[in-house]
Amino acid sequence: MSTDSLSDSEDEGYRDWGKFLKNRICEDDLPGIINNKLLEDILHKQMEGSEIGRLMLEDGISFEKVTEIRIEFCNILRIDHIWMMKNLKTLKMDNNYIEKIENLESLTQLIELDLSFNKITKIENLDSLINLRKLSLFDNAISKIENLDKLKQLTIFSIGKNFISDWKDIVYLRRLPQLRSLNMAENSCCAEKDFKYYVATYLPNLEYYEYRYITKIERQIGDDIFHDDYLMMLEEEKVELETKYNLEREEYEGRMNAKSFVEYLNTRKFFDSLFENDPEGSALLLIGGDVTNLYVSYEENIVGLCKDIFKMGQEQYSIRNDNYNEFNQSVKSIQKQNQDEGIAIMESFLEEKTKIFDELKDVRWQFNDLDNWESPRKIIREFKHKFEEIFESTWKSLMKLEAVFNEQIMELNETYEQVLTEMINNFVEHAQGMFVTMREVVTDFNDNLQQIAPTYYATVVLEEEEAEKDRIEALKKKKEEEEARKKAEAKAAKTGKNKTEVLNDAVDEIGIQKDQLSQINDMEPEATPRERVPSKLRPYVKDRETLVNALASSRDVHLLFVDNREDLLVSRAREWLQETIKVMNAKEITRNRDKILEITHFLKVQHREFEQLLHELLSDSELSLPTDDVPVGTSSYMLFTQNMENE
Repeated sequence: MSTDSLSDSEDEGYRDWGKFLKNRICEDDLPGIINNKLLEDILHKQMEGSEIGRLMLEDGISFEKVTEIRIEFCNILRIDHIWMMKNLKTLKMDNNYIEKIENLESLTQLIELDLSFNKITKIENLDSLINLRKLSLFDNAISKIENLDKLKQLTIFSIGKNFISDWKDIVYLRRLPQLRSLNMAENSCCAEKDFKYYVATYLPNLEYYEYRYITKIERQIGDDIFHDDYLMMLEEEKVELETKYNLEREEYEGRMNAKSFVEYLNTRKFFDSLFENDPEGSALLLIGGDVTNLYVSYEENIVGLCKDIFKMGQEQYSIRNDNYNEFNQSVKSIQKQNQDEGIAIMESFLEEKTKIFDELKDVRWQFNDLDNWESPRKIIREFKHKFEEIFESTWKSLMKLEAVFNEQIMELNETYEQVLTEMINNFVEHAQGMFVTMREVVTDFNDNLQQIAPTYYATVVLEEEEAEKDRIEALKKKKEEEEARKKAEAKAAKTGKNKTEVLNDAVDEIGIQKDQLSQINDMEPEATPRERVPSKLRPYVKDRETLVNALASSRDVHLLFVDNREDLLVSRAREWLQETIKVMNAKEITRNRDKILEITHFLKVQHREFEQLLHELLSDSELSLPTDDVPVGTSSYMLFTQNMENE
């Protein structure tokens, strides 16, 4: 929005803000660049006068917490350094010298963007701003409205005072379902008659144009003027949307079917690609006749085989899913049993630990009344021994349980790997058999084509020879007629007879009928049989060797495409198998390590709590023990943890 549309108070504040920026912040950096100092100075000014701003300044400016910033009148040449403000909702960079929209990809929370009064020439790099609702590009150098397809939430759009001249840019805006306010003032297209009625008609969801409400009368006038054109546009739009929908659906199905390695084989896409990449074969189809029938049969066979492969791939994918669900269910069942047993072991340990801790606390008061040093030492040693027994037992039980579980999972993985490998091998084997059949179909098609094409070539040559004979004969007749005419003229000059009569007599003498004479005189050059051959086919029938090479090239292209599609299916199936097995085994290795660490950490915490309790008892009783008498003894747990630390 331009400053002219602001209220007096807003206008005064706007000029004061611009004056402040220009005189206080930006004068040291001309032309302006965006850096930390500039951003901090602007944010300091922006936050002054509000309690929230004061608190933010006291805590220190965090760019990630900033939701609004105005970088105006700073002579900025390039958008940069804004990526740090990932939570920015309002960004105003009007009245600068920015030439390109860029470096805004990380501002996915942005709701309002103002780049008016700059030098921008193209709308671009806005796809990530999917939450943008208000966009101002007023007074720039933009000549086309484009690249806004992703901005489905855009509600207010100002692109006035640019270089837009084509009315069709309005039709483009129909892609923005939430657009309600549009400003295009001072573009060259707006000067043309009835433009505002065009906008009212072609953007039925728009409510405001140039900040003025669109009335029903204006829409009615627009409908009267552009009714037929609008209906035609709707039909074209419908076709375009259907085409787009079909392409998107095909791409989506392709991505989904890629999991079964047979993407796009349920359509004629593969068959069409054979001729799209085969100019020789496409040209030979122009022979027509029997070749057309041959092509129809070829299409049915190839497309049918593709659909058979697709169907088998989908069936195998479904079977693999069922097997995976069974495998996953088995893993979960074993895992649940393992977890229940593990929880029972830990709960039993915690119960025993609690009893030991309670008993220790109960005898605490006895320490100071004992007559000698050995008595508390003996009591503590007994409790330590008791704790060490349940500690060691728990450790061994949990580790044994985990070892058994790991062994069970690895056995399941191995069984599942064998099943998967067999399934993939069977799938690949059957698919390869179908591709063998497909190659036979290609060969048969080419063999039949090799029988038809030479006949067509021979026919063209024969017709050309006959045409040449006819042409020579006609030229001979014409030459005889010309000679007869000359003789008749000479004879008429000598005898004084009528020229026509003399000429007719001469023609009769050489056996040319009058109607033939007329045809000869009116004869115009005709296209030769080779010239009547379709232009795309003509280069391949200039001689027999060229035709043979074209047939061979066509066959090789088709066989290569079949080979490539087979290789793609096989390689992706094999790669998927290897990756699945690799991930499955790696997952179990990671789970096993994490579980061991979990067990170790659990017992380490319990051990630390026991030592802490001993320390508290001794401190309260003002007693001390030799340091080698405090820790739990050299159990298998301690040896294991020491080895882990060493590793």
